[in-house]
Amino acid sequence: MQYDRGTIIMFHSSGFQKRLRKIDSSVDRGDEQRRIDEIRDAFSASLSSLPEPMRAELFDHFSSKYRADESSYTVDDAIFLGDVIDLFTGAYDDERDPLDADDWDFVKDIIDENALELDMDTINYVMKLVVDKGAI
Repeated sequence: MQYDRGTIIMFHSSGFQKRLRKIDSSVDRGDEQRRIDEIRDAFSASLSSLPEPMRAELFDHFSSKYRADESSYTVDDAIFLGDVIDLFTGAYDDERDPLDADDWDFVKDIIDENALELDMDTINYVMKLVVDKGAI
């Protein structure tokens, strides 16, 4: 949550991070596939307004790129997905800007591929950031 002059702003990533904590406490450390599936489901549910193939592609790209150990995927690795959720829900932290140049190129491409199925507000918000980051 972020406080701004007495107003509470709830980010979609906050709900995702809450689900990550539940996954971390409920899924056995040895059950790698179940943990990945539950993280994927939480990510997908947080971006339910996006087409399913796009959500899957976003998850695959960012979950494979941002992990401490290539042989496993932990809840700590998944924290970064909250930034992706915020990007596509209009609450990206532009000051912290955790995405790198390759990420912005990927975001531009995935928006282009899915533009006909996306809400115009989402397209405008994300593409403004893509332009600001120099990915066009």
